[in-house]
Amino acid sequence: MAVENWSNYDNLVQQFNSLLQDDKLREIIFCLCMITSNDRNKTVIIGKHLNINKLFDVIQNQSKTSFSVTTLALPADNLLRNLLEVIHPQEIICSYIEYIEKSFLINNEHLQQICLYQIYRLAEVDTDRSFFLSHPNLFIISFHYLNSEFINVACLARNILNILFKSKNIKPEWMFSDEIQNVCKSLFISGAIKRFRVYEVFFDFLLIYADYLSNCTYILDNLINEIVDKKDILCQLNGLEMLLHPAFLNENGIKYLYSKGIYDWILTFDCSNDSLQDTLLPGIVKLVGNICAEFPIENKSKYEKLVGIIFKHFENSNSSLRCLCAETLSFIWSCSNGRNLLVNSNLDRLKSVMKQFFLLIKHENEHIQIRVLAALINIFNQDLMNPEISLVCQTLYKCLDQNVILFLFNIVKQPFLDIRYKVLNLMLILLKFDWFEQDVIFCPGFMEYLLNRKTDRENEGKQLKYNIVKKLISSTATKNIGTVFHERLLRYDKEGPFFNDENVIVSYDFIS
Repeated sequence: MAVENWSNYDNLVQQFNSLLQDDKLREIIFCLCMITSNDRNKTVIIGKHLNINKLFDVIQNQSKTSFSVTTLALPADNLLRNLLEVIHPQEIICSYIEYIEKSFLINNEHLQQICLYQIYRLAEVDTDRSFFLSHPNLFIISFHYLNSEFINVACLARNILNILFKSKNIKPEWMFSDEIQNVCKSLFISGAIKRFRVYEVFFDFLLIYADYLSNCTYILDNLINEIVDKKDILCQLNGLEMLLHPAFLNENGIKYLYSKGIYDWILTFDCSNDSLQDTLLPGIVKLVGNICAEFPIENKSKYEKLVGIIFKHFENSNSSLRCLCAETLSFIWSCSNGRNLLVNSNLDRLKSVMKQFFLLIKHENEHIQIRVLAALINIFNQDLMNPEISLVCQTLYKCLDQNVILFLFNIVKQPFLDIRYKVLNLMLILLKFDWFEQDVIFCPGFMEYLLNRKTDRENEGKQLKYNIVKKLISSTATKNIGTVFHERLLRYDKEGPFFNDENVIVSYDFIS
């Protein structure tokens, strides 16, 4: 068909609707695809008159043959996509739901994506989400698409389900219907990839509907078995990662793990000589951190054994694992139950590993240094209204190094911005404690550095130094720095963080 006749789309539509499948039909589809790809107004008109049911049938029939997708199936897919884009998704659902339901049984990735995308469009529109409550079959169809052989399609199905969970436009009971359970059973026997799709969706669900944890035991029990059966190291790794999901960061989640023996498995695993232990250790350390951060008080003795795993691996030769242990202790400390566990029963061990925190900052690469500094910020970012915790923070600070402030000062004089700013943030957090204020005031050269605007060109550094100045002005320790420094602090505060002296030259002192 000549290009000059493509504009005669009305004739093309009539021919498409009347012709059976032959070479001419193939040409018509190609021409209509070109028109609808470039002209939205014509696409709307074509969509009103073209027999879209026939187009669905053509695509489905082609998908069942070995016919090359480049000759008909792909142009037909693209034509269908273009036409559906200009039709409201509710109208599509009402008119073509039968095709959408069947498409996940057809081995055509483009068709599956096109059909499922119409449900996604509906889910995305706030005013349309209530439509799902009156059409539960859309939820079931989306769940069926998790069984797709195509990863992109399965990911789109999960996104739809996640939107519906967050908007609460489903009935939670739908997740436990016989049809959904049958889909899950089918996925469980279809390989690890599809099994983990089910786990992911149920964790998305539990993040919104936490009270339904007990209803999900069939799914969660399967996940626990993935971890403890030791049949597949990749399944164990992925399973451990899933147990870190926020759905378990609550009392019910922790109690469920306890009831399933996951704690005993962790303790047994850590005592074993399994050659794959190093591969699973990071996941186990993070899981122990989650458990100990939210542990129920009545199981205190068992949790003390678990937290001992973290302290033990501060002696590991792998610096990345030691860094992870530091971050994990920091996370436990940030939760009230976990902090009480550390203070009341493990304070001596905590004090002993603080030196390891500082050794990681002194001797490891910048990435690890920044992560450990962030962990220290988390540890010292505490409420001053609790005098006991304030005293413990002072004790931990003294355990870091013989001269912490001098070491920190040497870092901030270096030209490596990321680590400098992280140290300045740590100092800003520590300045809430009067004992650290004294260290800052009496650190040789620090006040001169702080008040010298030539040492920072970037706005972030200027703002951090200014924030420290503000803290020092309100500090009782400033009475010890003398009138000259006190007046300079006041002037710095008045001028603001971004005051610019003439002929500023950035200068640094380097550690030898």
